[in-house]
Amino acid sequence: MTQKELNRTEIFLNVKNKKLNQVQAAKELKLSVRQTQRLYKKFKKNGARALVSKKRGMRGNRQLNPSIKEKVIELIKYPLYVGF
Repeated sequence: MTQKELNRTEIFLNVKNKKLNQVQAAKELKLSVRQTQRLYKKFKKNGARALVSKKRGMRGNRQLNPSIKEKVIELIKYPLYVGF
């Protein structure tokens, strides 16, 4: 878990133990109350695991297809484009 995810877990544990309410938690997390409610609902159901990013380890949406990337690298290595 990242430090941000650990901080979220700690804040949601405080909400669960009634040391904070969801409005105060939203201010600490710098999120809207609605977003905090959504995250807290997941936290109650699945625990700290629910706060971990689901996209971790996945390929980014804006990456080039590997075959296109190889073609571009070959073109750049072509003597006409040396120095660019």
